[in-house]
Amino acid sequence: MNYDSELWEDKSEYGNSNMIINYLENQKINSCTLGVQGPSGFFPENMDFITLGKISYQVYTQESSDKINTFYFADNLTTTDGNIPSLVVQSGKSQAHDCKVEAEKVLSSLR
Repeated sequence: MNYDSELWEDKSEYGNSNMIINYLENQKINSCTLGVQGPSGFFPENMDFITLGKISYQVYTQESSDKINTFYFADNLTTTDGNIPSLVVQSGKSQAHDCKVEAEKVLSSLR
């Protein structure tokens, strides 16, 4: 993964053996994060398809009263138990578009 280290700060907790906490926080867009959700049973129906770089994703956006979460499910990259690895972009509503644009620049660098 390639990202601008002046724009994104790695907030991962590599020494945490109890829980995997792995995400980037945008330094210019308030409350904008890009993180790994990992395999889960959460897989909504009727998602949009996009390709970023070399990976195709099914995308689902979930809106709450103050936040927007956009989930990126890597297409055709299933794990042995059938779950699909996913990433999530989270932001406040007013910054959602700018956050998504910057996060998709990072996602397009994945191979």
